Parts: sequence; structure tokens; C-alpha cells
Amino acid sequence: MKFKKGDLILREKGSPDRLFIVKKGQIKVFRDGGGEGKEIPLAIVNSGEYLGEMSIILNQPHTASAMALTDVEALCIDKKSIEEQIKTAPQWLVGITRLLIDRLNRTNEVLRRNGIVDERILGAIKAIGEHAKTDFGT
Repeated sequence: MKFKKGDLILREKGSPDRLFIVKKGQIKVFRDGGGEGKEIPLAIVNSGEYLGEMSIILNQPHTASAMALTDVEALCIDKKSIEEQIKTAPQWLVGITRLLIDRLNRTNEVLRRNGIVDERILGAIKAIGEHAKTDFGT
């Protein structure tokens, strides 16, 4: 699957239907900052990394949005295929995985409520934007 720079890949509170494995490009993951177009950046997903795994594993709506910072190429695995694989995993491993994801979600919620932003993520997003301007004159 291919996405152009600026495409919204996941929407916060949207229903999960697939997992993405990024082959090429960079994606910013962010939460709604409380209106007026404010965003709280959470992460940058790079080549070789996953996107959408938390919502699929917990079977819950997406806790964040994701937008292509550059052109992106990703492999997609549908929710049903992942659920079938989870059924074959040891239950203790599935339980630990879900617990860790839940803890991460709660930490992200605290960051969102307090408006805490990781300056390194902001810097990386700005640098990617500047690099794109230099490369493509946009």
C-alpha cells in the first residue's frame, strides 16, 4: 500500500482493520491536543517498524492518528489474519503483551492531558519537513 506525504493513515478513535509494516518512508504518530488544530506528537515510525498494532491486539479504537511525513510504502496485514495468529500464541504471552500495551496507552493519555511533548520528536518532524523542502522545493 502506498501513501503520499500528508496522507492520514490512521485516525484517532477509528476502528482498527489492519496492521502496517513500513517498508519505506516516515510516519508521525500524534494525538489530538484539545482542539484548534493542536497535536501532541508521540512517535515517528520508520522503515521496518509497525503501525496500528496496539489497537489490533487490544481490539480497541486507535488511540492516536498517523500521518505520512514522506511518501510511504507499507505492507498491510488484515485484522482477521492477526487474530488467527494470536489464537496460536501462548495465553501468558498474549496477556503480557496486552498489559504492556495498556500501560503504554495510559502513559500516552497522561502525556496528552498534561500537554507534555517530547522535543526530540518535534525536532525530528521539523527536520524531515525541512529536508523535504530542500529535496522537492515544496
